[in-house]
Amino acid sequence: MKDTLKFFEISQPAEYRTHKKFFTQLSCHFEEFLECVEAIGNKSVLNEGLEAAIDELRGNYPDEDFTAAYSNINRVELADSLADQYVTLIGTARAAGIDIETCIAEVEASNLSKFVFVDAEITPEQLGSFAQHC
Repeated sequence: MKDTLKFFEISQPAEYRTHKKFFTQLSCHFEEFLECVEAIGNKSVLNEGLEAAIDELRGNYPDEDFTAAYSNINRVELADSLADQYVTLIGTARAAGIDIETCIAEVEASNLSKFVFVDAEITPEQLGSFAQHC
C-alpha cells in the first residue's frame, strides 16, 4: 500500500485534485471491478450498467453537475465502503488462492517505474509543471 500511496502522491498531488479527477478515478475503480466480473465469466446486465456508469463518470456531466455531486458525497460512508472493499478484496484473493501481495507488489513496481526519479526523494511540490499533466 505504501508504494501505491507514493505513486498517487507523485502523479496526483493534493493541489491538482478536482471533483472531475475524483470521478475519473472512481470510474477506473468501477472498470477494474467490471474486469473482475468478466474474469469470473459473468456477462450480465450488471456489465452494461457498469459500462454506462464508467462512461458517465468520465466526463459526460456538465461541470456544475460534477461540482454538485462531489459536494454531496458522504465521505464517512465512502471511507467505510472503500476500507471494506480493501478488506474483502484481500479475502476474495485468498479464497481464490491468489498471492495478492505479490500481485500488488508487481503492479506497484510497474506504476512506480513510470517515474525516472522514483528512488529520489522528490516531493509533489518539486514536480512543478510535470504534476499538472498527471
